[in-house]
Amino acid sequence: MKIISYNIRGLRKGVKKATIRKLVKKRIYMLCLQETKKEQIDKVVCQALWGDSKVSWELQLACNRAGEILYVYGVNKLSNWRRSSMAMVSFIWMASGFLMAKKGLDERSAKEFNEWITDIEVEDVPCVGRKFTWY
Repeated sequence: MKIISYNIRGLRKGVKKATIRKLVKKRIYMLCLQETKKEQIDKVVCQALWGDSKVSWELQLACNRAGEILYVYGVNKLSNWRRSSMAMVSFIWMASGFLMAKKGLDERSAKEFNEWITDIEVEDVPCVGRKFTWY
C-alpha cells in the first residue's frame, strides 16, 4: 500500500500538478498534500489531481492556510481498505498532521521525533543522492 505525503507549498504551478499526477500513476492509495495554499478545494481540483472522477477528499484547515492538509484518495481503493482498516486511516490523518506540527523542532525534539518514527515502523524514504525524496 502506497501513501504519499507531500509538502507542496502552493498548488498553483502546473509543474507541481504534473508531479502529483505522476505520483498518482504509481498506484497509490492516498495522497496527503500539505500547504496547498488554494483558496478553494473542490471536486474539480481533486479530480484533476487524482486523474479520475471517482475520488474523495478531506481537507484539514489550519490558521492562515500555512498548515492545511488535503487528503485525496480513490473512492474504490480506500473504501475497500477502509472496511478492513479504519484505524489505519485515522492514524495516517493523525500522523501527517503531527508531522506538520513538528516542523520547527529543536535538536533534542528532533531526536525524540526520529525515535518515534522508528518505533512506529514508518519508513523514511532515502534521498539517494538527491536533494528531495520524490521521484
